[in-house]
Amino acid sequence: MITLGVHGFMGSGKSYICRILTVLHDIPVFNCDMEVKKIVNDDTDYLRNSLVQLCGHGCYIGLKWNPIHIAELAKKDRTILDKIGAIIEPYLIAEIDRFKLLHKNLPLCVIESALFGKSEALLNTVDKIVLINAPLDIRIKRIMARDPRRGSDEIITLLYNQIAPSIDIDYVIENGDDSLDSDVEGEVQKMVDDLMTYVKRS
Repeated sequence: MITLGVHGFMGSGKSYICRILTVLHDIPVFNCDMEVKKIVNDDTDYLRNSLVQLCGHGCYIGLKWNPIHIAELAKKDRTILDKIGAIIEPYLIAEIDRFKLLHKNLPLCVIESALFGKSEALLNTVDKIVLINAPLDIRIKRIMARDPRRGSDEIITLLYNQIAPSIDIDYVIENGDDSLDSDVEGEVQKMVDDLMTYVKRS
């Protein structure tokens, strides 16, 4: 089995590409963002205590994770998201391993994340990487459209925290054109065909 990492900044359209992979190609996708939301709301005392120690009691409202508090912390300390990520990472990697084991008999599965460049452990869970590109102004518009509560300053801070050392990229899909003339599905098809050829040769 080949594990493909779908990589790109917030708003680049990773989830859109993953929907194409799932709906048109029947490829299972592990969404790291969604899994992290589950992990931080887990009732594991050690995890919660570690996050509260780092971020203060305001990071939870009752038993629920408080992203507004984290966003305020990130404005003052641009390293806070990396520190949170370091605490969560072992739990996330364990869930990825379970996902891959579940689908071990398939030729291809997908891990979606914006943070492959920030985590060697996360990067080591995939065999190939596709980078999803979109211009900054389009990424900001997309983020604000799906979450109007976020201002441009907060979005810039979040995007800044995703900047990481460059990693080896196997494929690039340009996803900055939302017009009907865009052939993103065709680009995904070419990539899938190439990956399936690689699997057959392995």
